[in-house]
Amino acid sequence: MLTLIRSDINDATKASTATFLTALVANAIVFAVEIGVFTLIRPYFKSIYEPRTYVPPEEYVKTGLSFTPLTPWKEAGEVLDAP
Repeated sequence: MLTLIRSDINDATKASTATFLTALVANAIVFAVEIGVFTLIRPYFKSIYEPRTYVPPEEYVKTGLSFTPLTPWKEAGEVLDAP
């Protein structure tokens, strides 16, 4: 059977140092795990975490748009050719 627990402002005085320290330790563990996972996976995602140092493979590098005057058809072709 489900037992309902009633809570009001008078019950708020039951918090203790032990409950505070338990919450503090639990949150410190979660924080340490998140920082550890971030530190381990960050080198594998350079395009996200270090975008200025990320260079794609040569086959994906586009030289840029041509400097000749473009007609709307040539411009559309240049844009569609871009990766």
